[in-house]
Amino acid sequence: MGLLEGLMLAVLALEKTPPEGIEVTALASSGLYAHTRNKATVWRFLCGRQFLVVILDFVFHRLTGFYGALCGCVPAVVPRRSNAVSVS
Repeated sequence: MGLLEGLMLAVLALEKTPPEGIEVTALASSGLYAHTRNKATVWRFLCGRQFLVVILDFVFHRLTGFYGALCGCVPAVVPRRSNAVSVS
């Protein structure tokens, strides 16, 4: 989740950076910068990222049991403890 948030901030920061302020030192960085200059590409990235965040949230909540506690799926009946003392 932290990686997705970091990617969002990096892409939004690159989108507002003027081309003169970027010193292209590698082929991969120049390709990424070229993609951030296209508004449609940034919009598609942000929509896909948000979709992935929602899916991951659902999976994490389902795995940790938080979802079951919220929807009432956890059984509320607790076995009663007997007060009788057994003698062997």
